[in-house]
Amino acid sequence: AFFSEARDQLAELAATRPDFKGGFDRVSPLFMPIFKTFDERMTPECETRIAGLPTVDMANNADSESVEIAANILAARREERKILVVLSDGQPAQQRIYTYEERADRAKQHLHHVVDRVEKAGIEILGIGIEADAVNEYYPKSI
Repeated sequence: AFFSEARDQLAELAATRPDFKGGFDRVSPLFMPIFKTFDERMTPECETRIAGLPTVDMANNADSESVEIAANILAARREERKILVVLSDGQPAQQRIYTYEERADRAKQHLHHVVDRVEKAGIEILGIGIEADAVNEYYPKSI
């Protein structure tokens, strides 16, 4: 019921506001943990956070939005060469208000768009597949 209500609300908004260009369609909160910042020293506390990575529940990952956030962080850095390494275990999987097929298509399209925009901004992206080769579909440089 929640998904259909949200879809109806977006449709109503689009019908009543000609300037409406889309909307927020993710229904799960964005979760993008940062285990160590660039300026943080590798301390035992950082090592403990990184070691806890396997225990972090990363369901409903919003790949494209996470890539955008990471790229914005890199863009603010002074280094001349910027490389974003993306680890992925499959397809984008954020929960949205659309049907499974619509959701998958929108997530894939948005990830392609984001990767293209990030690379045009001069940030290199390397996709690393974890027991999956879906990275080959989204990242021109992938393994």
